[in-house]
Amino acid sequence: MTKKIIPIIFILWIQNAFSDLAFDTCMDIVVSNLLNQQYAKAYERVENVLESDPDNIDALFMRLNAIQIEIMDYESYVLDGEKFVRTLDSTLTFFEKFIHPADVDDQVKYLFYTGTIYGMRSLILAKLGEWIPAVKNARTSVKLIKEARDLDTTLYEAFYGIGLYDYYVGVNLKWIPFMKGRARKGIRKIKKVVHSTSPLSYMARNSLSWIYIEKEEYSKADALVSPVLAKYPDNTIYLRIRARLALLLDNYEDAIIHGRRLIQLSYARNPVNWSDLVDAYQIIVASLDAMGKNEECLRIINEALSLKVPVSAKKIEYVQKHLNFITIKKKEIEKKL
Repeated sequence: MTKKIIPIIFILWIQNAFSDLAFDTCMDIVVSNLLNQQYAKAYERVENVLESDPDNIDALFMRLNAIQIEIMDYESYVLDGEKFVRTLDSTLTFFEKFIHPADVDDQVKYLFYTGTIYGMRSLILAKLGEWIPAVKNARTSVKLIKEARDLDTTLYEAFYGIGLYDYYVGVNLKWIPFMKGRARKGIRKIKKVVHSTSPLSYMARNSLSWIYIEKEEYSKADALVSPVLAKYPDNTIYLRIRARLALLLDNYEDAIIHGRRLIQLSYARNPVNWSDLVDAYQIIVASLDAMGKNEECLRIINEALSLKVPVSAKKIEYVQKHLNFITIKKKEIEKKL
């Protein structure tokens, strides 16, 4: 069900720091490409920078973020995760070998970037089921980001990664007495970014939306998603949340409308986002079933099951899950007719 853009999209922040005007303008365009899910264009612009300046750490960092956003968007962790981990490792080696901060500003950048990369690594490893190294990387990430925050108290963006870490540690270890309240503290930190003027507020909204969905506080999640979709109405990352929320709130007509729009946008993308597409069909099927529209529901089910889903896409967790749901629902509906 979930599509969590969890920790680590600090790309929107790069444009406000550590860069000259020409690079700043280029990164503005890359950010726009990413928010509009135009990954090929984003990669092209970053690579153009690296062709003339291969040691540009801001561009190297931006490239990592672009790759991770695309993986998160398509939920292709099982397909692309291991390759991305190798890319992260090579970038970390470059940073640790060649970067020797000479002043506080450079040191803040180094700590923040490396901390963020360890956070990326943690997320991918967790998605691949490698929990012990994932936890170790998460701890390293938070340690480095906290060090950056200590050196620069204006580094508001640090609250995002630290807040996410506190929330999930608090939730998973809530049975330990001294962990009581840690999840709430994590949410408060994320909220600081959500309600700030930081460009990271978009990503913080996304993460906090999924947290509220996990807590079954659906109206709060919807209130976070609405402003983003008002500005980027075709962003399927947020549209998928809106469609899922409509279903969870029993707003079935809205869920169907958003689901159909998600199908349309998913087909229009190259490559097709099978995760979004199958999710949209599952939302529509569940909504029609709840409304008692059995004949229409069966028609949509047959349409969904006729999709030529690639073998590789079927390895994606939620593609499998939703196809199974639709298959089981077909048998249930057929018994009713």
